[in-house]
Amino acid sequence: MLEATPSPTRRVLLAVVSLLLLCGVVNSRALAADADKNARDFRRATSLFADGRFAVARKLLLALRERVTDAKLLARVHLYLGLEAAVAADPQRTRDAFARALMLDPRISVDPQRFKPALVSSFQKVRATVRGKLAVTLVGGAAPPGASVWLDGARVGAPPYSGVFPVGEHRVELRGADGKVLQAQTVVLNVAAEVALAWTVDGGAARSRRLTPAPGSDKRNAERRGKRLWTWIAGGSALAAFGVALGLGLSAKSDRDAACELVDPSGGNDCQVLDASALSSETRARYDELRDRLAAKRTATNVLLVAGGVLAVTSVVLFFLEGRAAKKKSRVQALLGHGLVVHF
Repeated sequence: MLEATPSPTRRVLLAVVSLLLLCGVVNSRALAADADKNARDFRRATSLFADGRFAVARKLLLALRERVTDAKLLARVHLYLGLEAAVAADPQRTRDAFARALMLDPRISVDPQRFKPALVSSFQKVRATVRGKLAVTLVGGAAPPGASVWLDGARVGAPPYSGVFPVGEHRVELRGADGKVLQAQTVVLNVAAEVALAWTVDGGAARSRRLTPAPGSDKRNAERRGKRLWTWIAGGSALAAFGVALGLGLSAKSDRDAACELVDPSGGNDCQVLDASALSSETRARYDELRDRLAAKRTATNVLLVAGGVLAVTSVVLFFLEGRAAKKKSRVQALLGHGLVVHF
């Protein structure tokens, strides 16, 4: 009787590792292909916009908005949707699109050399309403008499100071009573971010620098659009696991049939009650090789089936978890984040 007794073997490990590598390569290539296609489609959309084919450009941009996951590219998609809305004289769509672009990339801007002044002005008006909180405090001693906080070359108050300003890059300075700059730092203000810079008050070297997200900022900044990226990854990996398991199962059956034929060329007993001990040494070596291969393939098949089942269940769970965000459609109002905290 032909029995497949599972035993530790390199072939099982190689099969499992090969599956993992296969899934990783397939997913990586798929993601890279998607990124390339998104970049090409975005270039085409901007070209259509430049040619004045705004309706066609908008259709392509809306499709990109649904599938792009890269924050920088998604910000540019929203920017062009805002530009198209401005051309169409739709103030609400203009504001929503520009605001979302600034939430994703606070440094994004409209080049006045490429776009009409009216479009640049529309964007700047929205930028002025998308704000974050700036808080400036001193550590390591009291503020010098007459010291003040300046932002982008304008005095805003005395330390400690807090206020709200448009998102984007800003230069924060601590100046003495005589106007001398005691400390200065360029920072990027976001809708919800926290930046801590610890300095000595007397202008010495920085003791530490810390850049961390504000509590809850990931929920405010992330575009949770229910794209179900991980659902597709898990589902694709499950299909790959089942596919490899099927291939190994068919290969194992072929090995079993070959081993049975060695024991009983007639195939009448299907290897159920036959004794392989009477085989010649050469035939027995071949028989043992087939039996070991069969054992390894059966073990690997079982492992892959279990892995595929786990991945399939995971993809179902992710389908509902990632889909919840798609139901949450929020309108963008005047924005005030947790702020940017700068310690001098």
